[in-house]
Amino acid sequence: MPPNQPIQCARAPKKRKQCAYCGIQLDNGSKTRDHVVPSAMWGGKGHLPPAPFLVPSCDACRSLDEGVSVFRNAVVAQSDTEANPIAHRVLYSTVDRHLTAQPQAMAAFCRDMRLLERRTGTEVRRGLGFYWPESDSDPTPHKITRGLFFKKTGLVLPASYEVTVYREHEPEYGELLRTRGHQLSEWEDCGDRRREGVNAFRMRYLPDPNWLYYSIWQFEFYSSVRFFTTTSERGKLGVRLLL
Repeated sequence: MPPNQPIQCARAPKKRKQCAYCGIQLDNGSKTRDHVVPSAMWGGKGHLPPAPFLVPSCDACRSLDEGVSVFRNAVVAQSDTEANPIAHRVLYSTVDRHLTAQPQAMAAFCRDMRLLERRTGTEVRRGLGFYWPESDSDPTPHKITRGLFFKKTGLVLPASYEVTVYREHEPEYGELLRTRGHQLSEWEDCGDRRREGVNAFRMRYLPDPNWLYYSIWQFEFYSSVRFFTTTSERGKLGVRLLL
């Protein structure tokens, strides 16, 4: 496809013989499905939503979850766990077990504590929180973005395109929200509000109408923690989306 062909925002076909993350062809022996939003964010087995976001994946990409525990711990620490029962459950189950079993994880968890803004519905207040590791070294939001890109477009984001993460405290986040927030799609939940009353994750997005692989995504975890990601050609960071 030419690079300037408008993006088509349709769900990916159910039977797709291609890894959503790296694009390699899959045969019946290597084909599996991966949770785009890691199951660790829900509290693991037994707590997954009835209709999670799933994409085809090779075994190698499916196993790229080394940073999930650290990412989950940091996002939960920034969340209002009293207002979100999913975050509360994850904090006092999987996060607690992970930090108790791994002293180095506990040290990393406590190393960068500071006052952060927390969102509860429309109210924003300040409390102790923790920034997750720098986005360039944390694979989790990058992998989520690539999985959602495939889920929504049916296209694999080429390796020559990169995902850039803008966290809520960064000036670039506010600029994206000011200039593009009104253009984003409606929020889409991933979960079952009837059972939990709240969601662990929801998202909205904006494809660039002129450039196939350029897009903006906004994620929200546990009704509290938000960040943007953009997809753009490596070395041409968000050029067309941000102008």
